[in-house]
Amino acid sequence: MKKTKELSIISFIIRLMIIFLTISSSFLLVKHIKNLDVLPDTYFIIFVISLTIFNVLCSLCLVGKKIIAKITGIIISILIIILSILGIYHVGTITELLDKAFDNIEYEVTTYSVVVLKNSDYYSLEDLHNKTIGCVTLDTKKEEYENVFKDKVVVELKEYDNSYIMYDDLSNKKVDSMVINDIYLEFLEDEDSKIDDKIKVIYNFDIKNVIGTKHSDLAKDLNVINILITGSDSRKTDKIQSKTRSDVNMIMTVNPSTHEILLTSIPRDYYVQLHGTTGTKDKLTHSGIYGMNMTKQTIEDLMNIKIDYIIKVGFGTVINVVDTIGGIDIYADQDVRTNAGDGGAVRTNIYKGWNHLSGEQALGYARERKGYKTGDNHRVQNQQQVLEAIFTKVMTDKSLLSNYEEVLNSLSSLYVTDIPQSLVKRLVKSQLNDMKSWKIEKQQLTGIGATGVETYSMPGWKLWVMIPNESSINKNSKNIKDMINGKSLSELGF
Repeated sequence: MKKTKELSIISFIIRLMIIFLTISSSFLLVKHIKNLDVLPDTYFIIFVISLTIFNVLCSLCLVGKKIIAKITGIIISILIIILSILGIYHVGTITELLDKAFDNIEYEVTTYSVVVLKNSDYYSLEDLHNKTIGCVTLDTKKEEYENVFKDKVVVELKEYDNSYIMYDDLSNKKVDSMVINDIYLEFLEDEDSKIDDKIKVIYNFDIKNVIGTKHSDLAKDLNVINILITGSDSRKTDKIQSKTRSDVNMIMTVNPSTHEILLTSIPRDYYVQLHGTTGTKDKLTHSGIYGMNMTKQTIEDLMNIKIDYIIKVGFGTVINVVDTIGGIDIYADQDVRTNAGDGGAVRTNIYKGWNHLSGEQALGYARERKGYKTGDNHRVQNQQQVLEAIFTKVMTDKSLLSNYEEVLNSLSSLYVTDIPQSLVKRLVKSQLNDMKSWKIEKQQLTGIGATGVETYSMPGWKLWVMIPNESSINKNSKNIKDMINGKSLSELGF
C-alpha cells in the first residue's frame, strides 16, 4: 500500500515536471518569435492563444486520474516540446542569418601591389631597402604608405597624382619600384595588354578603412526610402568589401504603404563631378575607387536627392541568387548574343520574347551592351529587368518560403549593406499582414557618348564617357522626389 502511494506521488511529480517543461518550452518559443518580430500581430495573438489552449489541455490531462487522459497529455506534451525546440532552432537560425545579411558594412578594403620591372634584381620587399618607390596620392595619403613600410623596409617615397606618369618613370628607371592601387593597375593593363611581360608584383597589402554609414532607422513608420544598389566590377566573389569601380548604379525608391517600387538607373560612364572635387569631372564608375560613400554622395549631388541606404553587390550575387530561386524569366526586345565570358558570366543567345535564364546567363545579359545600338543605355534596361525578375519571383513563388535558409545564406556573403534588420523585419511583417502584390516601374538617365575626354581619376588620358542629358536628370529626379512626397506611380504617369 505504502509502495503504491509512493509510486503515485512519483508519477504525479513526473507529470508536474512534464507540465513545467511543456510550458517552459512554449514560453521560450513565444519569446523567440516575439523578439524576431516578423509575425503580424493578429497571427501572433492567434498563435499564442492556440499554444495556450494546448498547454491548458495538456495540463488538465496530465493531472487527471484517467489513464487515457494521462497518455493523451503526455503525447500532447511531447509534440509541443518537440515543435517548440524545432521552432526555437529555426527562429535562431533566421536571427543568425539576419545578423549576417543586414547592417553588415564594417569597412572597405583597398588592395595595393608593389611592382618592379620584370628584368630587375628585386624579388622581395626587403630588396628595396634604401630604394625609391613611387606612390599615387590621389586616393591614399603618403602617410598611409609610410605606415605600411616603416616596420618592414626603409624606402624613399616619391609622390605622384598620375599612375601613368609613375609607370613611365618606372619604365625609364627614374624610380626603382611603384606601389599602386590594384584598380589603377587594371587601368594600366587595359591600356597595355602586354604589361605582364614588363613588370612583376613582389608584394601585396591591404589598407582597411572603417566606414560609418549608420543612418536613422526609418522602420517605424515605413517611410518612402531611397536605396542605392551599386555593383562592384570585381571578378572575385569574395571581394565585396573592396573598393572597386561601380559598374551598376541603380536607385530603388520603395513605398511600403502603396507597395510600389521605382527603379532609376544611371549609366556607368556618366560624366559627373565627384563629390568634394572641383575641376575635371569623372566617370560615375570611377567613384567606386574612392568608396561606396563617394558613389552615394556623387549621385545625391547629381540628382539633388537623399539616399537612405546602400547595397553593394558583386557578380557572384547575381549568379547565386538567380540559381537559388531556380532561374528567372525575362522578355527581350531583340535577338542578341551576350559577349561577357568572365566573372562567372557565360556567352549565350538571347531571343526576342521570353527567355528563361540561369544565374550565369542572367549575369551575361545584365552586362551586355555591345550588341545594342544604344549601348550602355540598353544595358541599364537589362539590369533593371534582371532585378525586377528576381524580385517578382521571390514575392510570388511560395515554394521559396520553404527554402528561405538557403536563399539567405546564398545572399549574405555576396553583398554588403547598411540596411538595418529592424527595417527588413518591419517590411516582412507588413507584407505578411496583407500579402499585396507590388508594382514595379523603371526609368533611366540618358546621355550621349563622347570620346577623347579627360577624367579626374585618369588625368592625361582621353576616354569614352557619356555626357548627361540634363532634362533626363531633372525628370528622373522629380519623379523620385514626388514619390518621396507621397505621389503614387500612376500619378507620376507610369
